[in-house]
Amino acid sequence: MNYLATNLLIESLTLNLASYKPGLKNIDTFTMNQIEKLMKKLELFLATSNLVQCEEDELQRDKIMMSFYQQPDTVRCRHCNESFSENVASTQHIQNNEENEQKPKLKAISVNNPVAEPKKTELIEIPANDPEKRLKTEIVEIPQNVTQTKPIGNDRNDTLANDRKNIQIENHTNANTEISAKKMPKQKEIKPQVNYMKRRCLPRLNFKMSKDMKNFFKQDIMTVLEMAVAESDKVKSAVENKKVQEQLVECLKPHYPAVKCYPFGSRVIGTGSYTSDLDIFVDLQEVYYGRNDKPGLESITESILKVEKILKNTKQWTIDEIILNSRVPLLKVINHRFNMKCDLTFSNGLAHRNSLLLEYLLNLQPSSRMLVCYLKKWNREKYLNGYTISLMVIYFLQLMGWLPNVSTLQVDPQNDVIIDGWNAGFATPTLEELNHKSKPFEIIVLVEEFFHFYGFYANFIVLEIEVISPFHVESCSVKTLLKSDFESPHYSKVPSQFKRLKQYLLKHKNDTNPRHQFAYNRPLVVQDPFELSHNVAKGISPEMAGRIIRLFEMSERKIKYHVYGMEYFLPKEEIW
Repeated sequence: MNYLATNLLIESLTLNLASYKPGLKNIDTFTMNQIEKLMKKLELFLATSNLVQCEEDELQRDKIMMSFYQQPDTVRCRHCNESFSENVASTQHIQNNEENEQKPKLKAISVNNPVAEPKKTELIEIPANDPEKRLKTEIVEIPQNVTQTKPIGNDRNDTLANDRKNIQIENHTNANTEISAKKMPKQKEIKPQVNYMKRRCLPRLNFKMSKDMKNFFKQDIMTVLEMAVAESDKVKSAVENKKVQEQLVECLKPHYPAVKCYPFGSRVIGTGSYTSDLDIFVDLQEVYYGRNDKPGLESITESILKVEKILKNTKQWTIDEIILNSRVPLLKVINHRFNMKCDLTFSNGLAHRNSLLLEYLLNLQPSSRMLVCYLKKWNREKYLNGYTISLMVIYFLQLMGWLPNVSTLQVDPQNDVIIDGWNAGFATPTLEELNHKSKPFEIIVLVEEFFHFYGFYANFIVLEIEVISPFHVESCSVKTLLKSDFESPHYSKVPSQFKRLKQYLLKHKNDTNPRHQFAYNRPLVVQDPFELSHNVAKGISPEMAGRIIRLFEMSERKIKYHVYGMEYFLPKEEIW
């Protein structure tokens, strides 16, 4: 039996429940009754089920789950297929339908010949005397060999010969055309693949800044910045971070004696907030350096399900969510003692190495970490995640000549740390050793320059055609990595520093698994500094990318108005 629909419904319900805010919730009686019915059905379903091995391999199953979906926050009307996400809108839609269904009384007129022998007549009810369609229902006689219907005039003498049968047709303009149109199957429109490697491939959206964003810019920039940095410092140095890891190891060690925990993410980098989760790579089977050369290991899915079962039987932990179909499967849990949410991953040590790199680079120029902290507060619309923001800041400072390339930090092979074929090692020289100077520029100027740097009309980079690659970029250079470089035969236009990436792409050239492809034909391409085939911004849609860049431009004007007090930097309607 095919359980695709069941799996998608379960995933959709899981995502839907995860969208609610944590803590106590108010549930009405109807919803509670629905949940109770579902629980009973699930209990019956499981009680009458026999667990067998999944016939599909893991990659094929993941591909299927990624190819189909059911929206967790949208419902569709059974009659017109229109979608809704709010109860008020759906209620109004029902009322509109009920009003439309109140049509005039239906009438059918039979004009059978009274002398002729009574014949069977099939009547179809349609609105009589409809002023819009000018419909007139008549029963007329046509020869039995006539199969095509045609308009019947108002003249009663317009009749046909004796050997006929009664049919009902509509007398209106272009009747045959309308009937043919109804019978024609609706052709599915085939949309051509969009090329996101050309200028002006992203929409130039014209929208006003939200009220929340406007209120954000009314705040004093230095006050926002100081509070954000102080919060990040406190979160990074919190003793709870280490205590939670120790509790996790204590719970898992009886089952996995070699277990080790490696924290990563914003709490480690120093850009987190009080609401930030603690990200932890849980190394259960000594897979920090990867799984490629270690056959016989339990799969990541198996590890997640086993750890979920272990933690569920403890008092310190609550299982929040299991995510198996993402690029990096993870287990979301909550530690009760410290009331801290944790995201547990089980793949390899790349995420941990990424955090160590970002921590080093952002501390190399302290103002860069301050910029990330400010931008995370600016990110009210949540279009970008914290990791993408950090990489964009690093690339911005690299191109300005203020931070080193990752490739230059990997020149010495003694620093190599190879994880599943990718080099995640790097040297940690000081600014003096790099012949760089600390840039004590004002943070306000830095914020303004960042917004200008990534706008539609920037002088340095065009996001529509270029790749944001912290791995390799020449400072103060017009020569950057282009998306179209990856279209060249054998990737000949890709710089030699990307040797590992070119080898990887050639190896997986005919691989149909999207997880093994470099998503360079996307609205935004932000390249991971170690796993070079990973575009961390590949999920951003064209509309969202257009909004992000437009927000950069509007934010630049807001900053200039805030700093210089010059009204010509803002449109008239945006001036406070």
